[in-house]
Amino acid sequence: MDRSIDVHAERSAETRELIRRFGEMVRGIRTAMLTSMSARGHLRSRPLATQQSELEDEFWFYIDARSRLIDDIADHHQVNLAYVDSDGHRYVSASGIGHVVRDADLLRKFWNPEAARWFPDGPDRTPHLALLRIQLEEVEYWDQESGSMVELFGFARSDEREVASPGRQSIADS
Repeated sequence: MDRSIDVHAERSAETRELIRRFGEMVRGIRTAMLTSMSARGHLRSRPLATQQSELEDEFWFYIDARSRLIDDIADHHQVNLAYVDSDGHRYVSASGIGHVVRDADLLRKFWNPEAARWFPDGPDRTPHLALLRIQLEEVEYWDQESGSMVELFGFARSDEREVASPGRQSIADS
């Protein structure tokens, strides 16, 4: 059963600008903490090196296809990415839909020295190499001045229209 959602639907200029702004907020933060949910409902987090694509509402990560993350994504597509740059006071949380991709062309497309640290045999000689594609649905960031979480953008599910609400404080404010 395919539980994916196409979040690349046509968007307003305002939402495209917010997505671009998110890309700028996390640019340069190489590692994200990716949280998934196990079949038993336990949350698991692990650090992964981000591969930004030309589409600003998706991120890619090299993963080992033998890892428990594959099972987590198969059971629950929903994941969360946390980006932290404490020196620059950037704290961003993004939720989205995870898809495991085993496409040789894409494995080569995103290949870089950071990926080689984890998979030294390269994209063509690592049989257990896969990509995890995260399609962003909602993004919040910590606003230093107001001391609260702010929703940068969010996408409604199914037939609902997208929601773009810059500056709206979320329920998670504390």
